[in-house]
Amino acid sequence: METVHDDVMVLEEDIRCLASAVCKRRLETPAVFFLELYRPLSNVLYNISLVSFPVLTPLFGVQNMQRLTRILEKGEHVEMLLKKIEHEARG
Repeated sequence: METVHDDVMVLEEDIRCLASAVCKRRLETPAVFFLELYRPLSNVLYNISLVSFPVLTPLFGVQNMQRLTRILEKGEHVEMLLKKIEHEARG
């Protein structure tokens, strides 16, 4: 049985993994731009990601799609991802 602490640890790992993938590909600027632009719509994007899950899974993989949906689930998670990307981009 997962606890709240486990959920937080999984979320932090998801954010760290996604932020490092963005920075490794040198896509910090477009990622931050996109996330800032669509932050007010994060709930809509979350619902779109759920609906498109079966279509996008072959392209991105199950684990990556699960990470994305967990992050888009709440606006605070998107904010955490933005901060992590900006932090990793600086150094």
